[in-house]
Amino acid sequence: MFKSFKKLNNNPKIKGLIGERKVNQILNKFNYKYHNIKLKTPKKTQIDHILITNDAIFVIETKNYQGFVFESNDKKNFIVLNNNKRTIYNSPIIQNDYHIKNLSHHLSKYKNYLKSLIVFMDSANIKSIEYENVINYRSLYKYIKTYQTKNKPITDNEIIEINTIITNLNK
Repeated sequence: MFKSFKKLNNNPKIKGLIGERKVNQILNKFNYKYHNIKLKTPKKTQIDHILITNDAIFVIETKNYQGFVFESNDKKNFIVLNNNKRTIYNSPIIQNDYHIKNLSHHLSKYKNYLKSLIVFMDSANIKSIEYENVINYRSLYKYIKTYQTKNKPITDNEIIEINTIITNLNK
C-alpha cells in the first residue's frame, strides 16, 4: 500500500493538482479569482489561476517541482535536479506568456494590467532564473498584497467588467 501511495504522490498530474490547491487556498483570501480556466484557442490553453485586484490581473502558473530548478541557457526549458535525477520541462514562463497573449485578445482594454506570475511550491529551490515574477509559494500572498501598478488602479466597476469577460470565456 505504501508503494502505491508513493507512486500516486509522484504522479505529475497529482502533484500539479496538490500545488494548485495550495495556491488556491491563498487566493481564496481575495474576491475575484479563478482556477483551471480553459480558453478556446487553436492550441489548448488551460490557465491555473487568474486573480483580479485593483492593481493587476495576475495570470498564475503553478509548478510543484522538487529539487533545484534552473533555467536552460536558451531560456526554453527548466531543468530540475532531484536526487541525482535530471528532468527537463518546457519553460513555464513561455507557457504563461502564451496564456497572457491569448487573454489579451479578450481583455484588450486591460492588457497592460496582465501580470505573469510563476509560483513554485516550497519543495523547489529556484536557482539562476532571471525573471522577477518567479516566486516560491510562501511569498505569494505578500507579493500580491505589496504589488503596485504603474498604471492607474483598476476601478471596482472595471473589475466587475473583467470578471464578466473571464466568466464568459470559461464556459
